[in-house]
Amino acid sequence: MQFAYGFLADAVQTSNDGKFNVLGGGFESIFVREFPTAHPVMGLFVKIDVLPAECDKPHDLKIELWDPDGTLVQRLEGQFTASPSGDRLRQSHVQVAWGLLQTRFTAPGDYAFHVMVDGEHIGKVPLAVVQVSG
Repeated sequence: MQFAYGFLADAVQTSNDGKFNVLGGGFESIFVREFPTAHPVMGLFVKIDVLPAECDKPHDLKIELWDPDGTLVQRLEGQFTASPSGDRLRQSHVQVAWGLLQTRFTAPGDYAFHVMVDGEHIGKVPLAVVQVSG
């Protein structure tokens, strides 16, 4: 199992045909005047490559948002089972889109969404929370 890529957007959604839709995608920073604060809405998209031997089995997915001090901010959990690609030698893919509402940030700094499958850390999506004046 391998983390292919992930990103943040204003909104994301997946479809059954392997496509995904993105609105305002690819940001890596948010700008905040004061703390604590809550970011009203954002979407997290993650694509995971799955080897043929890992298909047709349930897998635990955990995505955790950690703050700059190493404190857990939020945890998202679920399960997935990847379908084989049809070619026993070709990998499959799983796409995950999560809508996040009122995500709380207590201080500026470098946050990250850490992606784990079956307890193994496979990747992360960074997010800089920057304090601005005015």
